[in-house]
Amino acid sequence: TDSEKRAETAKSLDESLGKIAEALKQETEKRQQSLDQKQMASQLKQLQQQTQAMQNAREFVQEAIIREETIQSKATENLSTKDQFQNLARDQLLLEEDMANAREQNPDGFESVASQFEKAENEMRQTTRALNAGQDNAPSTSKQAVDSLEQLDESLAKQQQQMEDSQQEKIAQQMQQLINQLGEMEKKPDDFSTEEKQQTA
Repeated sequence: TDSEKRAETAKSLDESLGKIAEALKQETEKRQQSLDQKQMASQLKQLQQQTQAMQNAREFVQEAIIREETIQSKATENLSTKDQFQNLARDQLLLEEDMANAREQNPDGFESVASQFEKAENEMRQTTRALNAGQDNAPSTSKQAVDSLEQLDESLAKQQQQMEDSQQEKIAQQMQQLINQLGEMEKKPDDFSTEEKQQTA
């Protein structure tokens, strides 16, 4: 009868719409998953860049510590005559300039420790003035600069460790996503394109 045909047609349309809705849902989920993966990959790359910037900053600071310790040691040895203080002042000024250049060339590496960086810079300037003026406190001022640089290095080390921990967490999340996607491919291989399978593999 006409009513039965209409009911059958309505049922068929309903089933077709259901399949379309399910297909759209799956496609949306796949697109979202792909978007999540791209976003995570971008975050991971950013973390890697920040970690490298911090590593570069630490390498410079550790070199600066050695140079400042040398100045402090020589100033102590030369305290009685002070005939080398002008040479040491030039060495100190050069270290100040190198510090400023390091920050300018690697702003991301020093961004999180800006106040400590400026404290070390200030104490270096005081050391340069003390050496130029031939003051007896030049060695102790230089020692303060060494201490500030060491504190700066410790802060950078902590920041770097946090970055590396976050990076490892992102990698673990990405690996788990890939494992989940591989599991879905094994259950429903026809739902994934050849390109998607290759990208996951």
